[in-house]
Amino acid sequence: ALFDPFKPFPEPWLTPAEIAALDNPDVRMFIPASPPNEPVDARPLGRRIRALANALMDLDGQAQRLARWRARRAAGFGRPVRLSPFRPGLPPDGRNGRRPRSRKC
Repeated sequence: ALFDPFKPFPEPWLTPAEIAALDNPDVRMFIPASPPNEPVDARPLGRRIRALANALMDLDGQAQRLARWRARRAAGFGRPVRLSPFRPGLPPDGRNGRRPRSRKC
């Protein structure tokens, strides 16, 4: 599907002080710069483009799906409220550029 269900978010990895600092524009947080000309994995972007192409090939089906989503949202089934059909976070299988950890056999 073009849009994924809600993903379970873990507890925030920031401390309460760091979370409070995000609201204060005077506090600068150190973010390491990426090395120039670093290779970037294009697979997540390719998956998004493929999903968009599939959705564009089936516009009638996507319009019906959006109408069903809006009807469910208007009916309010007691499910979590979603204000947009897009889910937050990384794309499916998005690992933020990290390689998977090797598993011990």
